[in-house]
Amino acid sequence: MGVIASLHGARPLPRASVWPRPEDRAFAVRTLSGGGRWLGIGPGAHWPPKIWPPRRFVELVAELRSEFHGIVLLGDSTDAAPAREIAAAALLACVDLCGRTSILEAAAVLGRCACFIGNDSGPGHLAAAVGTPTLTLFGPGDPARYRPWGAGAAWLEAPGRDLDRLRADTVAAKLRAHTAATGSS
Repeated sequence: MGVIASLHGARPLPRASVWPRPEDRAFAVRTLSGGGRWLGIGPGAHWPPKIWPPRRFVELVAELRSEFHGIVLLGDSTDAAPAREIAAAALLACVDLCGRTSILEAAAVLGRCACFIGNDSGPGHLAAAVGTPTLTLFGPGDPARYRPWGAGAAWLEAPGRDLDRLRADTVAAKLRAHTAATGSS
């Protein structure tokens, strides 16, 4: 939308939306049974400089462990390796769905998450489209152009546009502030 915003005039940009089918919502209920607050995580991206290191996600989960019941890892099959690394070290219950869902199943799962955090990649857009508060981490990408859209979408730029320099406590503080502002804390 940022590319065509000037053609849209002064009107607010429309919200992107996705509508999972009843069977997708049933999948999400089965997958995240037991209630509690779930943190969705998108550990991958299709360009290595856009990927926050898995160890940082592990540090983030440790920082947030008292605030969530568990984590849900989402992405495609190329995200399986970082997802395994995060799942092996996570201090919370973990459901790894990387490469194991359709887009609509992933959307339904994201709709059940209290919030989502991920790299500059597709799952953040999907989370925003189902109305889940979303924090996207940017390294070399341009958030003005590539960020997810919507009232619940926020982003954080890494120092020097280098995700290796972005600390977990900084991300946790931004996520807490964002979820408090959106009423999802």
